[in-house]
Amino acid sequence: ESVLLTLPEVGDCLVYGEANALTGQVVCAEIAPAPGVDPAGLRLRIRTACRGRLAPFKIPVKIVPVRSPLLGERLKK
Repeated sequence: ESVLLTLPEVGDCLVYGEANALTGQVVCAEIAPAPGVDPAGLRLRIRTACRGRLAPFKIPVKIVPVRSPLLGERLKK
């Protein structure tokens, strides 16, 4: 999350592991785009930015742009 939050296109994010039949788990990220950012090309920009800063197994495989807040009722992710 700390790497994703440094990107100007990302307003907030939530990173988690999801079960995968081949590798056991894959990295997934829910991204709330910053105001004024078009979510259409956001996945490609995020993966490109992560390639230079993270190990290959840490790069999110599944990136889901969301418009709703990533906080629950008690202000927790």
